[in-house]
Amino acid sequence: MADAAGSFVTRSFERMLKDSHGKKYTNLHQAIKAYLDKPKISQEPLVHSVEGVHPLKDDGKETAEIVVEEEQSAQKLTADSTVHPTPHELPTKASKGQVAAAAMAEAGNTLQGSEAALVLLPLRLAIETKQSKLVESALDCLHKLISYGHLEGDVGLEGGKNGELLTEVFVKVCASAENNTIDSTVLQVIKVLLTAVASSKFQVHGECLLTAIRTCYNIVLNSKSAVNQATAKATLTQMISIVFKRMESESQISSSTLIQADHLRGDSVSTHGSTSDFKVSEISSNGGSGHQEAVLTEIMDKRRDGYESSLAKEDATIIKDSSSSVTIEELQHLAGDADIKGLEAALDKAVHSEGGDKLSVGVDLESLTVCQRDALLIFRTLCKMCMKEGNDEVISKTKLLSLELLQGLLETVSPSFTVNFAFIDSVKAYLCYALLRACVSSNAAVFQLACGIFMVLLLRFRESLKAEIGVFFPLIILRSLEGSDSPLHQRTTVLRMLEKVSADSQMLADLFVNYDCDLEATNIFERMVSSLSRMAQGTLNADPNTVAAGQNASLKASSLQCLVTVLRSLANWTKLHHESKHFSVLNYDWVKGVPTENGEMENKEEIEETSQADQFEKAKAHKSTMEAAILEFNRKAGKGIEFLVANKLVPREPAAIAHLLRTTPGLNKSMIGDYLGQHEEFQVAVMHAYVDDMNFKNMKFDQAIREFLKGFRLPGEAQKIDRIMEKFAERYCRDNPSLFRNADTAYVLAYAVIMLNTDAHNPMVWPKMSKADFVRINSGDGPVESTPQELLEEIYDSIVQDEIKMKDSQDSNKRDRQKVDAEEKGHLISILNLGVPKQKAAADSKRENEEIVQRTQALFKKGGVKRGVFHTAKHAELARPMLEAIGWPLLAAFSVTMEDSDNKPRVILCMEGFRLGIHLTKMLGMDTMRYAFLTSLVRFTFLHAPKEMRSKNVEALKTLLAMSENEPDALQDTWNAVLECISRLEYITSSPAILATLMQGSNQISRDALAQSLNDLTGKSTEQVFVNSVKLPSDMIVEFFTALCGVSAEELKQVPPRVFSLQKLVEISYYNMARIRMVWARIWLVLSQHFVSAGSHQDEKIAMYAIDSLRQLGMKYLEREELTNFSFQNDILKPLVVLIRTSRSTVIRGLIVDCVVQMVKSKVGNIKSGWKSVFMVFTAAAYDESEHIADTAFENVEQVILEHFDQVAGDCFMDCLNCLIAFANNKISARTSLKSIALLRICEDRLAEVSSSFQNVNLLLGLKFSLHLFILDFIQSGMCMKCLNEHSIWSAGKKFQGSKCFGEKSLVLKPL
Repeated sequence: MADAAGSFVTRSFERMLKDSHGKKYTNLHQAIKAYLDKPKISQEPLVHSVEGVHPLKDDGKETAEIVVEEEQSAQKLTADSTVHPTPHELPTKASKGQVAAAAMAEAGNTLQGSEAALVLLPLRLAIETKQSKLVESALDCLHKLISYGHLEGDVGLEGGKNGELLTEVFVKVCASAENNTIDSTVLQVIKVLLTAVASSKFQVHGECLLTAIRTCYNIVLNSKSAVNQATAKATLTQMISIVFKRMESESQISSSTLIQADHLRGDSVSTHGSTSDFKVSEISSNGGSGHQEAVLTEIMDKRRDGYESSLAKEDATIIKDSSSSVTIEELQHLAGDADIKGLEAALDKAVHSEGGDKLSVGVDLESLTVCQRDALLIFRTLCKMCMKEGNDEVISKTKLLSLELLQGLLETVSPSFTVNFAFIDSVKAYLCYALLRACVSSNAAVFQLACGIFMVLLLRFRESLKAEIGVFFPLIILRSLEGSDSPLHQRTTVLRMLEKVSADSQMLADLFVNYDCDLEATNIFERMVSSLSRMAQGTLNADPNTVAAGQNASLKASSLQCLVTVLRSLANWTKLHHESKHFSVLNYDWVKGVPTENGEMENKEEIEETSQADQFEKAKAHKSTMEAAILEFNRKAGKGIEFLVANKLVPREPAAIAHLLRTTPGLNKSMIGDYLGQHEEFQVAVMHAYVDDMNFKNMKFDQAIREFLKGFRLPGEAQKIDRIMEKFAERYCRDNPSLFRNADTAYVLAYAVIMLNTDAHNPMVWPKMSKADFVRINSGDGPVESTPQELLEEIYDSIVQDEIKMKDSQDSNKRDRQKVDAEEKGHLISILNLGVPKQKAAADSKRENEEIVQRTQALFKKGGVKRGVFHTAKHAELARPMLEAIGWPLLAAFSVTMEDSDNKPRVILCMEGFRLGIHLTKMLGMDTMRYAFLTSLVRFTFLHAPKEMRSKNVEALKTLLAMSENEPDALQDTWNAVLECISRLEYITSSPAILATLMQGSNQISRDALAQSLNDLTGKSTEQVFVNSVKLPSDMIVEFFTALCGVSAEELKQVPPRVFSLQKLVEISYYNMARIRMVWARIWLVLSQHFVSAGSHQDEKIAMYAIDSLRQLGMKYLEREELTNFSFQNDILKPLVVLIRTSRSTVIRGLIVDCVVQMVKSKVGNIKSGWKSVFMVFTAAAYDESEHIADTAFENVEQVILEHFDQVAGDCFMDCLNCLIAFANNKISARTSLKSIALLRICEDRLAEVSSSFQNVNLLLGLKFSLHLFILDFIQSGMCMKCLNEHSIWSAGKKFQGSKCFGEKSLVLKPL
């Protein structure tokens, strides 16, 4: 039974006995036989324990190599654990081999003490033989023992269970994978290592874990088998992932207080571990290579998938240490003045200056749990492997593998790890240094992996590494983009990375909020887009020969793609957050009509988010103003201070301005010194406040001067230096009253120190001042007290050995000026510009490097780091300041690309950028920028210069027409330009002569293709613009009509005049006539003026077309019913009145009369207020010199009065009377005059019949008075009574009563 239970061990041992021959395997034979010994008869019962079988003491001989069983095992036996044999069994004394086999009867039973030693001894001896068959058999057996859970202990852990025994075997396993080991054995080693690390019982820790990692490293780097390399690499990834998952599981369980932390063994890993054990066990030593690699890859992928999940981030609230003097900004400032090698040396010392068991952040290793120590050791090992220097092939492979594993680790850790600030603080010094060394490497693969790691940090760790990202983003991204000498592979890799960054709208918003809105941080988002813009324009490469033309074009295309992706992300961000805001405004209880509690909470959150968005926008505006002030100060200090005061950035107080000069980064040191040295009263007060704010207590004199001159550069004028040094001497003596008897001595000595510094370190000065000369000059007789000789000698040695360096060197000034010229809108100078290393001697950079070392060491201390609060952006309103910051660089990139490039993919990208820019600016209400984008797009249609048109201009026209169709409300005040383009397009396509001039210099095929494209656009695309006018809002439709009238007016001025837009005016008037009367009145106010202008055109055809258009619109509008006391119809017909009065053409006047006659005959039943204009037209016709026009008009008036008197007997009756009076005064036809008088009498009779109302009485009295005047005038003019009687104008017995006119005065008209 025992043999069957431990059969796999027995078979392995028997196979090893068979494969081992000779005396050199004696110890191995003895160890195997000790396990395979048969049991001896004994009266003692076989005792079992709960966990396994504890053997009793054996009186047989044992091999010397077997570890003696523990004496305490027998004492731990209890009566309950004893199992008595059945009556038919004979009590026997079990051998250790049988006890071990019984323990392995079922999976999960654990071998104890001597049993484990008994089983492991043959395996260790077999591995030590280095004979492949024996080693493989031993490794296979060991793999199964671990997989089935028969071995339990802590490998590599001092004082752990079975620690020494298991550690010895594990180390032998790792050592068996040598460079000359056969591939099948190496594969078995990999199986055992992965199974051991993944096991929940056989746990590997500390140095043994690192040994396993190193073993897999060596296999990957040195093995000649591609299968083993791939398998070892997958195993490395798997083991690292398991260790970190175990640490995370331990932390989760500890935080939930379910189990004590010191008893944790990663329960959540057990399930994964057993699964992985089973799968690894399926890999046979002689199996196919493809299957082996596939199985391990599957294991790795499943674990990785299990670890990844979405991260719900919370704002980290970190308590700032106000007493800390070390900030990330100081490190950036110092790094900006040093070279790459200096910064590397600084971080190198910061990392390797640790001692003992102290981490870089001062965390005691002993205070960490075992799992945390394992994870920390692996992380630090990976980082150190990334730091290896050298050009050796193995070193390069090691670095690449380490970076790849580090990237995989950061990608697969659980979300909880990304905000584990304690652990991240423990490893970030190593991570930062490894990343620094990688990102400055000239190896393309190393730099690519560095970008990959940094991308992971941006995606997952930006909350916990805010300050570090602020350092490395300029170093990795901006340095490659902004440096004109950056290698091609670096730019390509960075652009590929930025394509992913640009597509993540949340990341872009977070970068903007946490860096661009932070006064102390660099403008990461803004500078990134500006650099991409310059690269897309091709302005970064001064020498065109540095990069091939094709490569340069590829860089431009990638940069342009990134810019378009940024705009698309902003558009998605705005849309997403606007929609979420729309659906979460308030949750109303519609039954009761009151907001619910959830709704109130959502409303409060919305208000809070809005206020936060306002704060960020104000912070960005404040920072932009501050940047502009700094630039102004660096040009001229006085104007800069006035700018600061005018914008309320600082009060006009000497102390406040002095503090600003001391603490504001970016100010030109020379300008500060020049301002402090001025003689005006206010500037002198600022200088005094500046010096009084400093503390020189207990400082040596030369140290005090060095500290004093850190903040500014002494001006060149002697009087300014005198004022500054005089105040310094006064302050130094006040802080150190016992050193000098009076301030004059300090003043003279300060001047002497400045002169000595110039003399000693200026190569133009010769000969140099000796120490004796310096002492003699400053200790001579005079009114000033002499300085002690010892002090003078000490100062001399200090100044000569270490120059007092003015922080603002000529090189930095030059770099500042170049930066100011390159960046748009006055951006701040980069605080981490490491693109061009300075050529410095070692002595020159020694002090700066030491200072960086000190700052860096302190920076990575947990108590001194200024992490800052990370803000997660979640406000749609943030898109506005973001677009304000990058809008102009974007427009410049698109415009320059359209001007310089004919490449269709890039042109399409530009069109997408224009479209997104117009869309965003419309949504965010940024009218100035929207107008700039639109006018630029219109300009690139090149319809104003058809000879220079290319296919890219057709794309611009397509984009413009598409915008007009899909987003017409975005055009607003640019409709004039859009409609002008449509007009020019129609003119070009309708003129064969112009079509023939397209694309001068191109072949006929290209010209024909371009002409066909323009013809295609002339049809439906342009027509749709006018059809969609009905969708425009009320305010915009008026702008649309105004713009179209303006374009039509320009067309009418051409020779020959064109009526395309005039036709479209009539069409869209038809489309929009159904709008409300208020809107239509505003539209008609514009239209009527244009129709009057067109109707007055010198070309009769144009005028006739305009008048006919008025007739059509009048007929259409008269179809709408008008209520009483409205005057819309009258407004519609007023242009005809103006035209007939002003036109000098008989044809035009006749056409107007005919149009009015037609409208009256067609719509007589619908005319209300329109009668007023109708009679006014007829009145003008009555005075016309053409008899035909007058007769036509009178016939229509006569018909109206005789047939439709009821319709004109209302508000417009007096206009009718005026019209008849005008006809009565007609000088051309007396017949018409007499008929008009007769019609007046008829009107009197008709009116008398319905004179019941007061209004009709007034009309009747007015009519009779008018008739009386007419008769008198006719009689005076010589007309006889016979003629009057013939026309029934007068009859006896009817007399006019009274002499007062009750109607309007204008109605009583005397004939001419």
